[in-house]
Amino acid sequence: MKKKCSKCGQEKELDQFYHYPRNKDGLRFDCKKCVDDYARTWAKANPDRVKASWRKRHKKNAEQERLYARRVRKIARQACLDHYGHKCSLCESKSYLCIDHIGGKNGDSKYREGAELWLWLQRKGFPDGFRTLCMRCNGVDGFLRNHPLFHGLGIDGVLERIKIAEMYLYK
Repeated sequence: MKKKCSKCGQEKELDQFYHYPRNKDGLRFDCKKCVDDYARTWAKANPDRVKASWRKRHKKNAEQERLYARRVRKIARQACLDHYGHKCSLCESKSYLCIDHIGGKNGDSKYREGAELWLWLQRKGFPDGFRTLCMRCNGVDGFLRNHPLFHGLGIDGVLERIKIAEMYLYK
């Protein structure tokens, strides 16, 4: 079954109209696209009112929004670990895991880290160029990547030198 939009005049399927119980057929007179276009135009013309409305809603539901954001971050992190692995790719530790940019930050993900990176990876379909590291290996990898003592050693050489340094540090 179809219905004609009162704004654009096109005949569209019923699922292209928002629910509106006051009308006889239970649907709005204008289609979803026209409603969304109008809302977008209005929001651009009235940024102060949009901001005030958002602040009021945020203040009223602040705790719910925090809990929702926490759940979204937790799900995104779990999805990243499911894809890239649940253990450090260097030392095989299973605690304090994070996602690392292989070869350093670059391209589209350059300024992303933590929850922002997890969500970005999820949206992009978990691209190559990332791996799971524990916090220790990630810090060592980032700090010592261009250090003259470790240059050209490869990851095995770096890990060997780290073990030697730990023996002296933690006697």
